[in-house]
Amino acid sequence: MAFNRELAAEILRSDDRDRARFFAGRQQEIQSFDDALFGACQKKQAIFRIFQGAPGCGKTSLAAHLARIHKARSLFADISDTDDFDRASLATSIQNEALRRKAGSVAVSVANVAAAFLRNKTLTDEIGQQAAKVLSSKACFVIHIDEAHSIPGRFDPMLKSLHTKGCGVPCVVLLTGLGRTEERILSINGLSRTSIESAIELGALSEEECAESARMLLDKLDLDPAGGGSKEKMARLLSSFSSGWPQHLALAQKAFCEDIIKAEGVLGHADIGWIKQRAAALRAMYYEKRLNQPVFNRNKYVTREIVAEIHSSGILDIPQQLENLCARVIRHAGPRSETGMDEANAPAIADALIDKGVVQARQGLWKLAIPSMGNWAAQGLRQAKARPSSREALERPGAPEEDGAPDSAP
Repeated sequence: MAFNRELAAEILRSDDRDRARFFAGRQQEIQSFDDALFGACQKKQAIFRIFQGAPGCGKTSLAAHLARIHKARSLFADISDTDDFDRASLATSIQNEALRRKAGSVAVSVANVAAAFLRNKTLTDEIGQQAAKVLSSKACFVIHIDEAHSIPGRFDPMLKSLHTKGCGVPCVVLLTGLGRTEERILSINGLSRTSIESAIELGALSEEECAESARMLLDKLDLDPAGGGSKEKMARLLSSFSSGWPQHLALAQKAFCEDIIKAEGVLGHADIGWIKQRAAALRAMYYEKRLNQPVFNRNKYVTREIVAEIHSSGILDIPQQLENLCARVIRHAGPRSETGMDEANAPAIADALIDKGVVQARQGLWKLAIPSMGNWAAQGLRQAKARPSSREALERPGAPEEDGAPDSAP
């Protein structure tokens, strides 16, 4: 057994938080997508699937996982930069993906047919024959559009046409985005008839799903069990450090890799206390980044008060209650000359909280998307109240935290 230091170092270097290296769970979502693939082979119109949820819930990782497990029967065309999207660029992306995978005549046929449709060209007899081969092979063309909550209006005609006419081959349109994705798609004229089962809200993973992902990592690392180290115990600990949130699980695994490199791959020498503290510090950095955006960053202290208040309030029946909560916190925080905010900012802050996925709707009720963010905000406020210098640091836009004290896991 030789410790896989290269894998541990690669995980530490990686900034690609949207594609989980080790994937477990999401069986409901996987089954929903499988049903869409099956259904697409039975009809001419494209079938839509919408996976939406808060930042870090694993939407893009799920899409990448679906592309892997369905590689033999589908061709994925990923659109991650909607600002640069046009028909020609998508057609090129499809062609390149088919060539990269060397998936044979089926993939190339799908690419040719899709390219012809997207360029609004009439299908030639040759491409028509290729389409017939694809249809008989039950292969499927998948268009994955990420950040779909902010799809530009120029997408609308293409999506409507896919939904009503298809593209000549079995097709699934997979849209991943924040909590307003379904609302954005259904706002397109002609798409209101999408199936009620087409949208799924992604939330936390179960403890067992997180532990299974951690087991996959530990197995690949080829760790030395000397010193009484237990892979099962470590998998459970990493799961508990994540609080069920995919992004936090990735950070917990990153903290473990940082420590196990220092321990030369000896599991029994891992410093559990340090790993827990480091994972919490990485979570805090992630939250800080989420809230260091326009509108939020006018006053970090007030923003944290809003987040903590949302968390303690639990559930809000309508968006108006969120706006009222923001206005109340701003009013109690002090005059604009001291905070940089006044009650007139409340609507913009409430809207940004929803648009950025900090707050999301579930079954018609609004709540904090990631509960541990509320705990982190509340702890930061307690520290700032105890030490005025901490509050001053928080109030300065872009100012670093005074210390890296981790938040407690919920």
